[in-house]
Amino acid sequence: MIPNENGVVKAFEIAPGGIVSTVYPEDGNEIVQGLDLLSLSVGHYDASLAKNTNEYTLGGPYQLKQGGTGALLFNPVYQKDASGNENFWGFVVLAIDWNRFIDQIGLDKLNDASYNYEIWKSDGDISNRFVLAQSEEPLSKRCLTVECNIPNYMWYFEIEPKDGWIPASQWFTTIFISYLFSLMISTSFYLYTSRKFQQQQYAIQLKKSAEQARSANEAKTRFLFNMSHDIRTPMNAIIGFSGLLEKNLQNEEKAKEYLGKICSSGNLLMTIINQILEIARIESGTTALQLKAENINTVFHTVNTVFENDIRKKNLQYSADLDVYHTFIFCDRVKLQEIMLNIISNAIKYTSDGHAVHVKIYEKDSEDPRKARFIFTCEDTGIGMSEEYLPHIFEEFSREHTTTENKVAGTGLGLPIVKSMIELMGGSIQVESTQGVGTKFTVDISFDMASESD
Repeated sequence: MIPNENGVVKAFEIAPGGIVSTVYPEDGNEIVQGLDLLSLSVGHYDASLAKNTNEYTLGGPYQLKQGGTGALLFNPVYQKDASGNENFWGFVVLAIDWNRFIDQIGLDKLNDASYNYEIWKSDGDISNRFVLAQSEEPLSKRCLTVECNIPNYMWYFEIEPKDGWIPASQWFTTIFISYLFSLMISTSFYLYTSRKFQQQQYAIQLKKSAEQARSANEAKTRFLFNMSHDIRTPMNAIIGFSGLLEKNLQNEEKAKEYLGKICSSGNLLMTIINQILEIARIESGTTALQLKAENINTVFHTVNTVFENDIRKKNLQYSADLDVYHTFIFCDRVKLQEIMLNIISNAIKYTSDGHAVHVKIYEKDSEDPRKARFIFTCEDTGIGMSEEYLPHIFEEFSREHTTTENKVAGTGLGLPIVKSMIELMGGSIQVESTQGVGTKFTVDISFDMASESD
């Protein structure tokens, strides 16, 4: 949160290159988005002064673009380049409500104490006075003047009793009051400027949040585009082959071929829809684990049985090893099998005929004596993946090669779902791959131990 006692701070702005890109709160301050602080008709002098001196600078008061009278506290930000030279990055700016700031100083108490006052500044020429605040009655030439140091400027505080100077003690009282108010003004700005670190941290966080929101929006657009494309592909196939089937109903051989392709495209479409729904459930937090006592031997054997036909067709060298000493665990059998099925299925799909796929589950010592830590590995000698692609492997709809290029159908949704399920179980997944050599997936999950009676 922005430090903002008594509503003195109207807005917090980030201005890379001097142009406001982010403002908080947005409500009521939208008009300042895109303003070039170094080119404004009012305020550009103070912005330039802050930039050139690399010091906090308080500009104003003047009419703010978002309305009302205010001041701008410019915090110039410089960054070092590779050569160690400092370059101007932009500003972090506090827009201050001038009337509330003056109220906070408590100048009304001087009126109550029968003192007249005036606070003014100059642009370097002492004869050019710019009055910041003053009492209703004008000052005489016998007033007392005190200098106030504020960010990159000197303010002058003048004061005198309304009834004139009478006893000597009143001089000392007035001097004390003058320095007291001078100290209050300087202290008020010190409280704001001393928050530099917190404000910069907030600026970084604000910028990070904006980037995350922009990235999320881009990811959403990309997801919808890819989803519509991947759904359209099998839909077009179904419509196309349905038309061909209608024209060739008398040709039994072609009719069977078209029906088979319609069925295949329909299954692919259902897979895409189911995976999209699964991703939606995971991201919305509605996916929950259904934990039951299971025998890992049975789970593993069931998974391997599914691929017997594919292994035989491609003449793969396939091995499946299980080496655990706690066979009964509490797990979500459906999701655990889905994880293994997806990874092994990819290995088989992307491994050429006659090559090898090795699957293994083994147990490692767990730090928690109540848990069994299982390591699942799937290693193949398939086509592998490039080093550039690996960081994107768990992104939705991500595929290194198109279906046309490698003749392997896929949605690019399986591995993102697998990763989400593994993380839901408190586990982790790693992948190692070399193009043209093969790929190895390693899944590390710990399960609560169960017994046969459970």
